[in-house]
Amino acid sequence: MERYNDMPKGLRKWKYPFIFFMALPAMAGFAVWYVMVNINAILMAFADQNTGELSFVNFQRLWGDVASGASEILPALRNTLYFFALGTVVMPVVVYLLAYFFYKKLPGAKVFRVILFVPSIVSGIVIVTLFTNLVSPAGPISWVIYKITGNPLTDYLHRDGSSIWVILFYSFWFGFTGNLLIFMGTFNRLPESVIESAKLDGANAFQELWFVITPMAWSTLSTIVILSLTGIFTASGPILLFTNGAYDTFTISFWIFLRTKDNAMYNYPAAVGLAFTVLGLPIVFLVWKLMNKAHSEVEY
Repeated sequence: MERYNDMPKGLRKWKYPFIFFMALPAMAGFAVWYVMVNINAILMAFADQNTGELSFVNFQRLWGDVASGASEILPALRNTLYFFALGTVVMPVVVYLLAYFFYKKLPGAKVFRVILFVPSIVSGIVIVTLFTNLVSPAGPISWVIYKITGNPLTDYLHRDGSSIWVILFYSFWFGFTGNLLIFMGTFNRLPESVIESAKLDGANAFQELWFVITPMAWSTLSTIVILSLTGIFTASGPILLFTNGAYDTFTISFWIFLRTKDNAMYNYPAAVGLAFTVLGLPIVFLVWKLMNKAHSEVEY
């Protein structure tokens, strides 16, 4: 704020009220739509569905469901961890390598860039519909398989045990764009002099990527991993568009959505959400500490 001290005295005395009133709508929105909503959700987590009395009955029910293994919580948690592993472990590595592939302008880079980015400009509903028809028993893939083997394609999308893997494959296939743009932007602003120096020292492609580029791009990579990690128990895919949770494809977040939407149950889902939020906090902070210790900050 010191840079505004050269303003005329009549204007300078109003700078703090001006800033306050400019920030007031944002602060009011944060207080109403975030603070109050979350406080209400926490209170509902401790309230009995029938009596409204504050207790730990919802958390006792959650512990019983997890311990028994007969409820929908464990399958939902398993599917959630599938999407989390895909989005936090598999996808960042693949996207990082693809960004390096595009950065080096290797043969075919422009073609693959178009292939990967075209779906991002098409509506998600349209893409899901096309993909559903593509892998259906009446789709083109099934027709090709029938011509080759004489047997049509099995409806893997609408079958227990395989439906979740079809959705995971879709999420992998069409999930590159966002982080790929971030990594490409990071690579494009790397100093060419450092890259050229590594080449003169005899560094190969792997050494260049691991020992030169990765330390300089570590802040971006760690930020993406940590932000992905914050959704460890809320990770989900396009389940609503594909199966609406049928065929054992629901996740924790989608299970909470269904319970509040169809059954008007708020207390127990609120307790489930709060419990997994508390469970995920130490994991996020631990990974954040480890990521910060893995590489020191590189300035360029």
